[in-house]
Amino acid sequence: HVGGFVAACRGFASRGVALDELLVYDSTMAYAGYRGEVPAWDLGFERADDVELPNAAKLFKGQHGDHVRLHTVAYRAAEIFADDGFATPLDALKAPEAESIAQRWLDARWVEKDARMTAYAADGDFADDGDVVLVQQPAMMLPCACLTAGWLSAVAAAACAVAVAMLLALPVFLLAGLAAGVACLVMLPCLCVGTCVLAPAAAAGYLARHMYLHDLGVATPLAKKAPRSDSGFDDDDESVDPEPPVVGAAA
Repeated sequence: HVGGFVAACRGFASRGVALDELLVYDSTMAYAGYRGEVPAWDLGFERADDVELPNAAKLFKGQHGDHVRLHTVAYRAAEIFADDGFATPLDALKAPEAESIAQRWLDARWVEKDARMTAYAADGDFADDGDVVLVQQPAMMLPCACLTAGWLSAVAAAACAVAVAMLLALPVFLLAGLAAGVACLVMLPCLCVGTCVLAPAAAAGYLARHMYLHDLGVATPLAKKAPRSDSGFDDDDESVDPEPPVVGAAA
């Protein structure tokens, strides 16, 4: 499919990017242990020979190769759209035949890829001349290794177990919430009625106690200031015998 590719090139060109400066990267990736086997329907899209190649299940278990080869070639867009029928590559890109030109270039790249992968399956490496760059060192790949380690499957299984437990406990939570709601609906009117009945009595008791304490505080100082009667009678009008005179006292 070259429609999107041609549209992207036209978009860059419309923004003033020269086709000589527009680079298109053609990359071919091969995993360690690839020997050319193509998964088929009768194998369930599994591999009988290239069992070392990783897949999603193996990555979650931490089973993967020690390296990945990436063969990359950079092409200038001017090379892709160079055609004898047009004066410049830009004219070819703007022409309706741009997709057919790009399709021929892409078909040639697929032929090269097939040959390159066949050589890799036989030799275990790409045979093309070019610079070999170590993209990531093992220590720098530690975060990626952690993401694809075997414990990730255990974490995923634990998360699934927690999700299942929450789903199973959901009815219990719903019933508990419903019971709490019913209890609130039953107890709230009772609390309101009790408050309406007991509040006046409590207020009356509080006022009575307050008045009693107030009267007690006023009466106590008055009782302390009142003079003691010498008439021989106490405050209860009861007679008190005076002390008898001393007879025969020595002069």
